[in-house]
Amino acid sequence: MEVGVNLENMARPGDFPLGSPESRAAARMKLTHRHDNRKRVQFISNVCSPSPIDGSVDDSTRFHFSAWLECEDGSLFRSVCWPGVWLKLGDTAFT
Repeated sequence: MEVGVNLENMARPGDFPLGSPESRAAARMKLTHRHDNRKRVQFISNVCSPSPIDGSVDDSTRFHFSAWLECEDGSLFRSVCWPGVWLKLGDTAFT
């Protein structure tokens, strides 16, 4: 995949007859590059937030990544839980 593609120089769907294979290919190419070039924001915290489904808190000794959410401006956002305490295999968490 090309890095830094200038979308202005790329063939546009409107350059071809409506519904033609070329028009569809140009639309797919434009969408592919749009998604590759979107700004991504990650909020990293050592506090794991409760699950919106059942309210449980994930294991705080492991990394957890939320799903990417699309913001109003087209950028992507997700939160990351970064464990504050590292445990060796076999160790038990604090009580």
